[in-house]
Amino acid sequence: MEAVRDKRVLVIGGGVAGLQAAHHLASLGVEVLLVEKEAGLGGHARFLYRDVPTEERVREWLEKQVEAVVKDPRVEVETNSEVIKVVREGRRFRVGLRRRPRFVDPSRCDLCGRCVEACPIEVPKRFEMGLGRRKAIYLPPGAYPRAYLIDEENCLRSRGEDCRLCEEVCPQEAVRYGEKAVEREVEVDAIVVATGFRLFDASKIPQYGYGRYRDVVNNMEFERLLDPEGPTSGEVVRVSDGERPRSVVFLTCIGSRDLKHNAYCCRIGCPVAVKQALSVKERYGEEVEVYVCYIDLRAVGRGVEEYYRRAMEEGVIFIQGQPSEIRPGEGGSLNVELFDSSTGKLLSISGDLVVLETGPSPNADLAPILGLEVAEDGFYRAEHPKFETSGTGVEGVFLAGTAEAPRNIAETLDHASRTALRVFEYLLGSG
Repeated sequence: MEAVRDKRVLVIGGGVAGLQAAHHLASLGVEVLLVEKEAGLGGHARFLYRDVPTEERVREWLEKQVEAVVKDPRVEVETNSEVIKVVREGRRFRVGLRRRPRFVDPSRCDLCGRCVEACPIEVPKRFEMGLGRRKAIYLPPGAYPRAYLIDEENCLRSRGEDCRLCEEVCPQEAVRYGEKAVEREVEVDAIVVATGFRLFDASKIPQYGYGRYRDVVNNMEFERLLDPEGPTSGEVVRVSDGERPRSVVFLTCIGSRDLKHNAYCCRIGCPVAVKQALSVKERYGEEVEVYVCYIDLRAVGRGVEEYYRRAMEEGVIFIQGQPSEIRPGEGGSLNVELFDSSTGKLLSISGDLVVLETGPSPNADLAPILGLEVAEDGFYRAEHPKFETSGTGVEGVFLAGTAEAPRNIAETLDHASRTALRVFEYLLGSG
């Protein structure tokens, strides 16, 4: 521990991988600077309800992980910030950071909520399909520090209007309209890239109607319907009219195993489809017909095969076939046209709600700044695809979690822990 006491590591990304890597490094006595571009911590996991196949409530263990990191004196957390420059200086790195303005002073904000009540602007919440809404001044999911901020893009002031309502009602005088972005430089001994993934945009496959039909949603949006803290208090409804669907159709491999988009298997689509389908069946039984349409069902991970069998026993109907198109049907329903590979027949399934299981797409925007290579699939290229998936071609720069490849949560946590150990070994050897 003494050998690394004066070492500092930059972890880029405050999702599952970044939090795990930071926590592990800090437990080994390493000083950590965790930088997250969003205003909150937790990444995509923040929007999930239950994990596969343990059915743990994701938010419960995620909150514990966040708390462990932000309360650790060896970890400095900077949200709403991005890396804009990396310069190698000997065995160290000089890193330029830019922190975007929040327009609210976190040291003064006491979360009284008067600003939210006064704000006249409402916008849709992320992944809530227009069913859940927030104000232009709001508390982001997983906010750190715990304070409101102003969404500059949607604030009336960004349109040239002189609205000062939130400032006028704030008893703490916390609103700071004139706040500017702040840039600074830090020196670190190693860098962990834990920037996660982007969810595939299903509107890139227009024949599935995402963005045109309100009752076609993606898997993250469906998670919000399942969540008691979501826009429908955990009730599965048709987005178009708020009624309970008579049938729900899950389509896997949307944008994955597709030569026009992402050729790789996303690893999470099939298990998530089974989890979500089983959730509907266990809640509503015979009231709702549930279908899962797949190319090949890949039960990746311990316990997932048993999960699949349980879904079949509960009455989930599995059909091997990739849909060709989704069209409007009778009574506001949707017709899913597909070829059933097991029977050789063309089928048309009527669904009141269609869920597109979209997988992770690469998020390698920092490659030019860090000097990293990008692999054929678009993710950061690891030092070795089998033996060393944490290291990179740049000494002192390491990868964690889905920045390197698609992974589920358990795999991401494991990979981030191994990356932390790899970084620790590097720091010990760097003198």
